[in-house]
Amino acid sequence: MSVSTDSLSLMVMKCAALFCAFAASVAGQGDEGGFAPGWNGEAKTPPMFWRNSDCGMVSGLGGATCRHRHSETTPAAGATPVGRVCQHCGTYADAIEAIIAKNWSTTGNQKAISLADAGYDRVEVGTGWQGSRYHDANGNNPINNVTFPNMSALVAFAHDNGVKVSWSLNNGNAEANCTDINMHGDIRNLNQYGFDGVKLYGYGPCRNNTRYAELMKESGKNFTIANEHWLQEDTVAPIGCHRSGPRGADVASCPTQTWCPFNYYQMAAATLPTPESWFANLQTVVPFTEAGSPLSRPGCWAWPGELQVGGIMVPGQKNVLDVQWNRAHFGAWCIVSSPLIIGNALDFSNPANPIPSSTLEAVMPILTNPRAIEVNQQWAGSPGMLLLSFDPENENKPDDNGFLKLTGALNRPWPNPYMRILNTSDIQGAETWCKSEKTCEGFTYNNKQAPYKIFFEDGMGGSTNNFTGNVVNRDPNWTTHLKYEYVGASALAQQVWGKPLPGGAWALLAINGATHRAFNISVPFSLLKNLTVSTAAAKGAGADVPAAFEAFEAFEAFEAFDALDIWTGEAAPDGSVTADKFVIPSVGPRDAGFYKLTPK
Repeated sequence: MSVSTDSLSLMVMKCAALFCAFAASVAGQGDEGGFAPGWNGEAKTPPMFWRNSDCGMVSGLGGATCRHRHSETTPAAGATPVGRVCQHCGTYADAIEAIIAKNWSTTGNQKAISLADAGYDRVEVGTGWQGSRYHDANGNNPINNVTFPNMSALVAFAHDNGVKVSWSLNNGNAEANCTDINMHGDIRNLNQYGFDGVKLYGYGPCRNNTRYAELMKESGKNFTIANEHWLQEDTVAPIGCHRSGPRGADVASCPTQTWCPFNYYQMAAATLPTPESWFANLQTVVPFTEAGSPLSRPGCWAWPGELQVGGIMVPGQKNVLDVQWNRAHFGAWCIVSSPLIIGNALDFSNPANPIPSSTLEAVMPILTNPRAIEVNQQWAGSPGMLLLSFDPENENKPDDNGFLKLTGALNRPWPNPYMRILNTSDIQGAETWCKSEKTCEGFTYNNKQAPYKIFFEDGMGGSTNNFTGNVVNRDPNWTTHLKYEYVGASALAQQVWGKPLPGGAWALLAINGATHRAFNISVPFSLLKNLTVSTAAAKGAGADVPAAFEAFEAFEAFEAFDALDIWTGEAAPDGSVTADKFVIPSVGPRDAGFYKLTPK
């Protein structure tokens, strides 16, 4: 596909128009004072770390007992230092040592490096540590002394090895209600054990971001704060970040221009190791990246979910790694400044681990690519943005009212507090009503029961659920009508994403989701110049403005660009850079081209 400059400008305008109404509603949300983005000085760049949600993981220090049937009570000969146990089950001590082990030789790195050297210098202690699902009378979190006999020692062990540690809290406590005593206890325990960060799940009863931030501030210690799966009822001006799954509404509390008591926030459904999941989640980033006033920024990053690099297989071949599509996934997270959170297996001796070592070895050059990570970590006023999008292989087109008809039930096929119910067979009338209601995203009904009982999905003021939040289960007995802007691009789309970099440079990522056609596209320098101006003119960006202006001044003065292939570290092919545009080298099916343009 070749696209002219005029056509490209038109498509960019259409792309911007698609999301402008939502972005405007985001910018106009209310806030609670005292916790502006970056208030605690943490996460000035997108966090990078390793985590594992396996509830069977144990400390690995001080006599911790494994939960896997293949556990040992004594170390294998020569396997570990004295005092370590459980080599054949998941242990955090093993994970810490694996993260700092300099045993990876990858393209672009002059010598063998560790994951920590590449930037993944933090681990998250997830589930498995609880001694009880209830706080004690003083608000403390009871620790399982069998699996975690000394939490402070584990954190100290990590610190001694240059690794920071985060802790997962509020992840399903059994208390019916939250008390301030328990919230005080959470922060006190974070300090007591020496943790550096915390992930606040929305599955427990304590769901007040601002109060947690107040208590951290009072404690005198700052923590990197993750907001994951926050429920809607306690959010500040909810904007429909995430809705999916059998639980019904599960909406993350997202920031405003002046309120962000956390450092990164999950604004999409959890990613899955499938070819479509990460691409669908990528689309949900768009409203948080508006040129000039992005909601994703230093100290307050939008996070579309855990990286699945190493878990995405060729469709129909469950044991064949799709290296190019895994690489495209990583490039996408880098170009939108997403936190880079990996869950790849590190302890290959664990027989319960489904990911073989060969898979991690195959994607390690991707996960540690220094040029891609540099794009992710740099800031010049924008987290990155969608420049243009095509969907040539998607046969689904909207009707005259702007609705897309899909097979399957939307969300769940029974009432919940976020749906209006109407008994009618007038589908045209249902579309007309939904179209007139700003917050209505669409509706779903059982097509075998007339008159239809229609369930209307309320987006709470707008959202970009994009198949990840608006889950359509493909049940042929159900039909769903969604406003087209809430569907977004399919996983077959072809897109160009861009991110301005310091010194007037730009990173460009061309993603080709098509399965049978190449992606050939040119990006005019005039487009990049205009977006650089918008970024530089950002209002309310605070310290971001000087960097953005510096980037614009460098861009304004350029005479030509050098183009570097970020994947290989080599110069782009001759002829890629012309006087007025960058001709992106042809991108094959299910692949991505990643380039950095630097003014000469």
